[in-house]
Amino acid sequence: LLDADGDQRGVEFGCTAVTSPGFGTYMKAVDDIGEQFAAANAEVDFYDPHDNGWTLVTLTKDEVKADYKKVSDVKLPVYTTSEVATFTTTRTSSGMTPLKRV
Repeated sequence: LLDADGDQRGVEFGCTAVTSPGFGTYMKAVDDIGEQFAAANAEVDFYDPHDNGWTLVTLTKDEVKADYKKVSDVKLPVYTTSEVATFTTTRTSSGMTPLKRV
């Protein structure tokens, strides 16, 4: 998140819901819609509109780590989970560092 002068002040994590349909459900013909969305918005580093999952956020005094998880199927009682992406950011004297993909 940038302030009016374009300086990094914080970060925001969001994800698709485990059970609700994501944007990719309606845009199946555009395989790279997530990449296009991120490329068009300077404050978006990653967007996965095709999968369902959650974000596990781990906070320490100096670092934030976000693990993006997904489930293999939302309609079956038996499913697997996998990690899609991990990002970290660290505290600075004026805010947070830009996200770094790990």
